[in-house]
Formats: sequence, C-alpha cells, structure tokens
Amino acid sequence: MNKKIKSTVIKICAAILLLLAAGCFTACSKWDTPYKTLDKNGYTVSVRFDANGGSFAGSPEEVYVIDVFNVNNMKEDADGNRTTPLISPDDPVREDKAFGISKNGYYFAGWYSSRTPRVDDKGNALDEYGVQTVISGKNQGYTYSGRWDFDKDLLKVDPSKIPESSEENVLTLYAAWIPYTVYEIYTPDENGNYTLAETISAIELKLPEWNEKTGKINLGKFPAVEGKTLDKIYYDRECTSEVTGAVKGEVDYESGTSLTQSVKLYTTWLDGNWYHISKADQIYKINDLEGHYVITADLDFSKTMWPSAFTTGTFKGSITSAGENTYKLSNISATQTAENGGLFGKLDASASIKNVIFENASFTIGNGSRKPSTYGLLAGTVVAETTLENVSVSGKIVISDSCLPGSYVIGLLFGNGYNGQIDISSIECEYDENSTRISVEVDKQTGDIKLTFAS
Repeated sequence: MNKKIKSTVIKICAAILLLLAAGCFTACSKWDTPYKTLDKNGYTVSVRFDANGGSFAGSPEEVYVIDVFNVNNMKEDADGNRTTPLISPDDPVREDKAFGISKNGYYFAGWYSSRTPRVDDKGNALDEYGVQTVISGKNQGYTYSGRWDFDKDLLKVDPSKIPESSEENVLTLYAAWIPYTVYEIYTPDENGNYTLAETISAIELKLPEWNEKTGKINLGKFPAVEGKTLDKIYYDRECTSEVTGAVKGEVDYESGTSLTQSVKLYTTWLDGNWYHISKADQIYKINDLEGHYVITADLDFSKTMWPSAFTTGTFKGSITSAGENTYKLSNISATQTAENGGLFGKLDASASIKNVIFENASFTIGNGSRKPSTYGLLAGTVVAETTLENVSVSGKIVISDSCLPGSYVIGLLFGNGYNGQIDISSIECEYDENSTRISVEVDKQTGDIKLTFAS
C-alpha cells in the first residue's frame, strides 16, 4: 500500500486549517495555508472524504478528511495514467491520524464516488427511507453510486489534467448513512389481541437469549410481560413465520439506501417462569417450586445439592427435556427433613414431568416423623392429576437405623402408592440388616415398604 500520503482535516465554515501531517495549528493570516504549503511541495492531487452529515472522531459537521498525493510518486499504468490506492479514513495504518466516522441514529454503508438527490420515477423527492417527503415531512435523501473498494479500486489521474492546487479535489468520496431500522414489538393481551408494547431503533435487533449461568432468559431490548416468559417471535400477526435469528433492515449497498423503514414483530408468551437448564447447579440456585425447567443436557448432581425445597415442598411446575430428547438427572441425593419427602415432597395436580430419566438417585429417611407422613424415592405424595410421561427412575430408598416409629407410609416410588407408568424394578431399599431394632420388608409388586420396630 502506498503510504506516501498526507492527510489534512479542513473545517470549511471557519478560517482555520489543521494540518495533521505537519502537526501544527495556527491562524491562517500568519502563515501559508496548508493548500499552499502542499502545492509548493508538489502535492497537488487531493481526494476529499466527505462525512456527509456525519462526523470524524466527534468533530463538528462540515469537517473533511483530505488525502494529498505527489503525482511523481504515483504509479503509471498501461494507459499512461497515474494510479494509487486509497486508504479509508479509519484504517489502522494511519495510526494516530486515523479518523473514525459516526452519525447518531445511523450506521455507515460505505464510501461512494457519487450522490444524487433521491427521487421516484415521477421526480418526486424521496426521504432516506424512499417515502415521498411531502408525506413523511422529512428531508430529501440521497442515492449513491460507485461504492469504493479500498482493496481493489485505484485512483486514476490523467497527467495532463493534474490540478495546479490541492484545493481542487480530483475525487470526492461521500459517506452513505443508513438510518436505524424501527422495530415495533407487539405483545398479546388476555384475549389474544396484539398491541404495540415497545419501539426500538437499532442497526439490528438481537433476539433474547437464554443465560447459561442463571438459566433465565435475557430479554435484551424486548419488553417484559409480568408473570410470563417469552416463547417465540414472529414476523406476522398470525404467528406463522417465526424469527430465528437477529433481525436487520434490508439495505441496497449498490445505491447506499435503506429498503426497510420498520419491522413489526409479534411475540408469544408462556405462563409462569421458564428456565433452560444445562448445568446441575442452575436448578439448585433457581429453587423455584412453580418454575418450568427445560433440560438441555444430561445433569450430574454428584457435586451439587438437590434443592431442599423440592424435597420438602409441593412442586407445581414442570420438568421436561428439550425437543425430542430424554436427558438424565443423575446422582441426586436427598434427605428427609419433613413430614412428606422424596426427590419431591409432593407432586401437585399442576406438576408435569416428561421425557426425563432420574438415574442413581437416593433418598434417605432419617428420624421419620411423629406426624402422619409419606415417603418415596420420587415423591412423598403424588396426586392423580399429576402428569408423568416417559419418566424413568432408578436408585434407592435408604432407611437409617435412627428411623423412629411413627404413622407414616413408605413406597419405593411414591409414599401414597405405586404409579404404573414407571418401572420400580430398578429401585432398591437399603437399610442396616444387622439392626435388632428394625426390620424391613419390600413388596416389589406394589412398591410398598413395611417397617417393623422391636418393642
């Protein structure tokens, strides 16, 4: 790349010139202007970068970056023209003389060698979105051509037409600005009618993502709905065209113009708090008895505690594997601390467990309870309306020698009876066979465990 280049930043609206190449700053009346200094040294070929309403490095508007060249340092092509590559104002090769470019509410589409006021086929003025200005009330936009490729394109100059002064630019490149797309987010009311909930202006709109650390969804700029969790996003009100990736307005880079003024997005929501679980400790930290847990990987609890609230409380949420998978929750250990207990104290009518394998789970009954109680490996109590589909349980009920006589019922799977949907043959009962105080009988047909205490 030709580095024999000088850069000058010029503010047209004031009688002040800043010559970066020389690193000096002074009033024009006391010294030659940068143009005169450059001309004396043979740098009469200049290219102007016009920010076109934007700004360089936060500078005021109407400030330009101008690169100047000495024709004698430019290469000659087969046609006798002098050529040189150009360097974009923000190229790192400029080091401390690089200029970032920005415009609030817009993103940069590129540098173009030509711009013309934007009009329709009938000559009506159009704004930057392609809408007639008489309708939108906005200023007329531009259509661009000649998008400059700094890796391939060369500046070509006819030696016979070299300007006498660098003040006369041989080429002006205009920055094309694409206005941020307006994203309209719609949410349904209780009757399923959609209303506008949020308006967001951005280059592109990233979709909400599930947080791998917390298991919760990060909505980002999307609005929240109390008591609900975002499910899916669609382009249409009928919810037939699902959005699966980041959304960005369409741009015609040939003309440097926006083809998308706004995008409407329609959301659907699930009742309650939903979590995507990929690590065992997420369940322990969330500890939500009414939460809905979508398992996305096999979970090993050998180094993670099972939530005590699950063991003693009433679970009203759901646990299911993502997609068509059946994931394992393995090496879970829980201990009785209340009247009803198991991996779950009680599975409520609203509880649902689907497509999950509980493998090598263990529930220990310690002191039992003086109150009427029920215990089982999966749950102390399960009501008839609980949903259990494609669930497998293996492990053991551990009866401690310190277990005291009481009014309670113990089952391998559930304390209040055997549920025929789940095979109990892989569940064992472990206890101290040498105990002279307690004896245990297990009915593998029903899953019932009978304890007999010595008088």
